[in-house]
Amino acid sequence: MSALKYPNRTPLRGANDRRESIRDAAAFQSRAETFRTPGAGGRTPRGRRMTMNPNPTNDKKWQQGVIRNLMTVLEQYQYPAQLTPKQLMSPTTREFQQIIQFLFQIIDEDFEFGPKIDEDIIGMLKILRYPFQISKTSLAAPGAPTTWHNLLAVLQFLVELITGISQNEIDELTAYQEYCLETYARYMNGDDEFPELDQSYGVLFEQEYNRRKQMEQELQRTLQHLQEHKQSLENADTLETVQLRIADLERKKQKHEQYANQMNEHLIKKQRALEEKQAESNIVLTEAKRLRTEVEQRQAVLNDQKYSVADVERIREELTHYTNIEQ
Repeated sequence: MSALKYPNRTPLRGANDRRESIRDAAAFQSRAETFRTPGAGGRTPRGRRMTMNPNPTNDKKWQQGVIRNLMTVLEQYQYPAQLTPKQLMSPTTREFQQIIQFLFQIIDEDFEFGPKIDEDIIGMLKILRYPFQISKTSLAAPGAPTTWHNLLAVLQFLVELITGISQNEIDELTAYQEYCLETYARYMNGDDEFPELDQSYGVLFEQEYNRRKQMEQELQRTLQHLQEHKQSLENADTLETVQLRIADLERKKQKHEQYANQMNEHLIKKQRALEEKQAESNIVLTEAKRLRTEVEQRQAVLNDQKYSVADVERIREELTHYTNIEQ
């Protein structure tokens, strides 16, 4: 069977970086390579093979749930063929090979099937540290009732691996994750104690603890600041209060504007009255000057007369006397 090509497939990340990242994150896959030789199947903590999958693989509801998850991932990464849940309950050999190759290529963009597809599938699952044994016989007839539930568990393993990596975007493992992977690998080989790992990772754990402690303190300060800000916002006036205050200020502003307009009108009236009074005052002053001039003229005439007031009074009395005599 020739290798399939999926030009529209969306890989997780760059081929090499993505491949190493996923292999590191999948349980104990590439870390376990350092401590034991790959076997045909999984092992118990004491090194015995695990031949039974703990999942209820024969349960129809479990199978339907796995198929739904599988179809979600296939759709997310633009699987080129149309599949139905009914097809995935008993797929053909061709359909199974296309699906598993598509999932492998999401993990490793450079993956291709060679002439022996069954060996390629088993080899890739060993690299990914799939914990259960898969036989070539089951791969020859994957849709058979006696084999499909086990191969569906394989697809579930790949789906969970892809989903976990895409959600968490693991670019670099933490010291704790590295420690767990290495100790788990040794534990699967039968070791119960790991003094050299405990000692070497103890320093890293202390550094990580201090870093997280400092981060916690920074977060506490940030939280306190946010709480104070929240309290200040809660104590601040509500929007309704501010709107009422603005409306009250608008009313006061209108009253002040009305008062200012009234004062302007009153000032204009007073200015007009002042102008009228000034005009009247000018008239009075002009008349006073005229009268002053007339008085001065009459005073001059009076001063030029030969008779005084006493003389005029004497003459008047004499005139009155002579008049009486004639009578």
